[in-house]
Amino acid sequence: MANEERREIKLFFLKKKVVASIFIAILSICFILNVWNLYKLKGEISINTNIIEATINDNFLFSDSLKSFYKYIEKII
Repeated sequence: MANEERREIKLFFLKKKVVASIFIAILSICFILNVWNLYKLKGEISINTNIIEATINDNFLFSDSLKSFYKYIEKII
């Protein structure tokens, strides 16, 4: 019985780690797409030695895909 309970606990935490990894991967992809859209549409990206600065217009918000992703996450929560 104790072994089965340990196995269930390990599976539970393994599932949590997998879900967290997938979530982080999705956020990373969204960030990369957002930076790409920022570069492509709204301005220049200059890379200094320690700082990445993005020069954009004040009225620029996140890309539509990132907004819809955040709305989807809010619906889940």
